[in-house]
Amino acid sequence: MKGDGSGTPNAGENTRESSSESTSASTRVRTQRIVGDGTASAAALAATLPLASTTIAGTPETVDGGSLLTLPVAALHPGDLLLPSFASAQAADLQFCFRYAGKRLLTVPSQARDPATQVPTRAGESATPVATHLDYFEVREAQPAQPLELWVSNPRALIAPYLLTVSIRRAAAPSAEPFPAIAAPAIAAPAVAAVALRRTPQPLSQRLAPPALAPRICSPTSVAMALAALNQPVDWLGFVEQCRDEASGLYGIWPLNVHRAAQHGVLGAVEFFDRWEPVTALLAADCPVVASIRYDADALPGAPQRASAGHLVLVRAVDARSVLVNDPAGESLDAVPIRYPRAAFERAWFQSRGAAYYFLPPRQRTN
Repeated sequence: MKGDGSGTPNAGENTRESSSESTSASTRVRTQRIVGDGTASAAALAATLPLASTTIAGTPETVDGGSLLTLPVAALHPGDLLLPSFASAQAADLQFCFRYAGKRLLTVPSQARDPATQVPTRAGESATPVATHLDYFEVREAQPAQPLELWVSNPRALIAPYLLTVSIRRAAAPSAEPFPAIAAPAIAAPAVAAVALRRTPQPLSQRLAPPALAPRICSPTSVAMALAALNQPVDWLGFVEQCRDEASGLYGIWPLNVHRAAQHGVLGAVEFFDRWEPVTALLAADCPVVASIRYDADALPGAPQRASAGHLVLVRAVDARSVLVNDPAGESLDAVPIRYPRAAFERAWFQSRGAAYYFLPPRQRTN
């Protein structure tokens, strides 16, 4: 990925929440999903992932000219990772930012040369023992239960169709749910099924971009292929440039890539995964998944890159033995589709952070 206002309507009155877990004791990932009632995305997710209907407590505050929404998160422990994600159909002229434990992630989209557009830093922000990695928070010292904050520059972003997710990857198997307001339903964990996207994604090779750009754009290239798979094609290199983060100069900032897809009419999220069941459910619902993988030298047979400290690929299909992907590192368009051994791909994905984007077919929501 990276080698890197007053009178605002109550967003809580028009939302559904969900929590996802497996009956397997080994899963370390918990995810809370909040979908605005103005969209049929809730129905789409309900068909693919375990959902429980409830209501967000509280009303957004007016802060810094926008709206601030708070979400409760239970105590976290050293090594836990906290990954928030937000996408709104009201994506034009929108900025947003997440805060947790006095730390904040990059504003999306950032504007490095205009500090007034950044979410103001709060007192004590640098003293809290929580690290930020541009996209997500890493807990280094135990944290008590406290809210995660989402600030949006345009209050209408919480009225339009939106998808807000909070994903936690525990350093150890969890003893309690991190989202106290949610009672996660127990579900059976089916065997990995053979499943594939209905539409064959158009291959794109980052190697065909200008040489100075080519090594840096696996993320937007994979997202462009995902959008094409949803019949929402974009100009490839134009989309790549849209995904460049002004503050860091990087093209693989997770929430920025999801935000840019929303600007093209496709809602999505970035979450942690550590098992196949939710992934195959998404693919069965024709929701493209873009996986963030890491692997040592020769650990992923057939990969165009011998090793990678961070790379993104579009997952097209999975069966009991293999995973078919569009790997943007392929030397040519014909070399982009690659079938990897499932066990090796699992190690490269789930045993790392397990992060991935997924995108909802536009027909599954209304504007």
